[in-house]
Amino acid sequence: MLLALAGGLEAQPAAVPPLVEAPRLDAVVRAGFVVPPRPAAAPTVAVTVSETTYPVEGASTDEILASIEARSPFRHDDGSKRSDAFTAWSLRWTFETRPAGRECRVEAPHVTLSLETTTFAWDPPPSAPLALVAEWGRRAAVLLAHERDHQAIAALGALDVADALLAVRASCDRLRVEANRAGQGVLARLREVNAAFDAATGSGTVPPPGAR
Repeated sequence: MLLALAGGLEAQPAAVPPLVEAPRLDAVVRAGFVVPPRPAAAPTVAVTVSETTYPVEGASTDEILASIEARSPFRHDDGSKRSDAFTAWSLRWTFETRPAGRECRVEAPHVTLSLETTTFAWDPPPSAPLALVAEWGRRAAVLLAHERDHQAIAALGALDVADALLAVRASCDRLRVEANRAGQGVLARLREVNAAFDAATGSGTVPPPGAR
């Protein structure tokens, strides 16, 4: 589940931009939320990833769930309960400008994406039944895979931001505003796709609808 978002840029636009075309993000939606592996770094995009865990305990499913509720650092957006796994991300960009005839264009964009995924870690007690150990090992693996899909979606969004910046043409006095507006538009699409991905997969509890 995606629980935190921080978008950074050189100058905030005056108004919330509309959703824009984001080819890589849109492809994930068209594929039925079957997410490709996280792409390798591109010259215009730098990605850092941190994966951590918080400890939970218990000798039964009810005890483990109670431990997650007590120890998970974040709650669902509606405050109803704590989330067992989550990915926080921060996406920022910088760029230079260059005259292009009567207009200006973006040059040398650099997008920085920081990802921090947190999942639970259960150390089974000696009394834990083998079936319980196997089931919660499976749950942990499924949730980590789901959060890594969120990482991949964010990385695709970062590439879409870089492309959106490069596509902007505007008068030189408006270029920075318009470029940042384009970047914010991709961020809006990224939020939408991540929310839809959680809705389609039950935040990692069911396979994506496009999976075979």
